[in-house]
Amino acid sequence: MVQTSNEQAVAKVVRKQVSEMIDGDIKGLRQIILPKAELVHITGTVQTRNEWLTSGVQARSLCPIISGRTQQYIWKQ
Repeated sequence: MVQTSNEQAVAKVVRKQVSEMIDGDIKGLRQIILPKAELVHITGTVQTRNEWLTSGVQARSLCPIISGRTQQYIWKQ
């Protein structure tokens, strides 16, 4: 399947976000995720970007999220 340039751009950002989640790169995630973004935890809990990033840092893991249409299940141990 051939991707359009828009699809390639989105895929690039998603890969970068996942990489930064795995690496625990909070600064990088703050640059990618919009300040007004709301992230929905797999449990249904809704958090602001800052709440989500803070809770991930405190737990030493960035918990599973559903971001837009992309489901991401990322755990850092």
